[in-house]
Amino acid sequence: MKNSFFKARVLTVELTSLCNLRCTYCSVSHPDYRGQTSTLRESDIVNLAQQLDCKKIQLHLHGESTVRKGWAELCQSLTSQGFELSLLSNLSQNFNQFEIEVLSQLDLWVSIDTIDNELFKKMRRGSELGEVLRNLLRINAYRRKKGISHRYKWNSVLCKETLSSLPDLIQAASELGVKFISFCNLTEIKGLEGATS
Repeated sequence: MKNSFFKARVLTVELTSLCNLRCTYCSVSHPDYRGQTSTLRESDIVNLAQQLDCKKIQLHLHGESTVRKGWAELCQSLTSQGFELSLLSNLSQNFNQFEIEVLSQLDLWVSIDTIDNELFKKMRRGSELGEVLRNLLRINAYRRKKGISHRYKWNSVLCKETLSSLPDLIQAASELGVKFISFCNLTEIKGLEGATS
């Protein structure tokens, strides 16, 4: 049954609050952080979207959606039903070809704060810049092969550590065909050892 009062523009669903990284600026790094995976099934998401008369679904909020088991199959199924999907990922995994193909068909936001390799490793604590860039190149290659227009954007945290490398980040984004970068700033949390400010 559709909602007769309003039409939602975007339905936001958090597939998981778990993450494969421990970035210095993220609450996941806090020793008391406890993430969890949503129990929502595909049918729950579809039913909610239909009730809200909403065709756009954002499959991220806090965690890394691609660590949830079956995320690619879920995205493929929702896309095949006509939903427009947006997903934010750190792309810090060795994705298989099927997963690359699924990512290539989404409105993809890539979390990347710097292209200074040493700073990237220091801030991301568990990720290699080269792996992220390789995944981006694989996505680009598949999109070119299938004639899919570039639809990915970058999401970047601005802090004192990343400011000096900002021009290089923008240059790299331009060379990779990124048309939009969303910059986030930080609110300092006192008393968190090793945190970025």
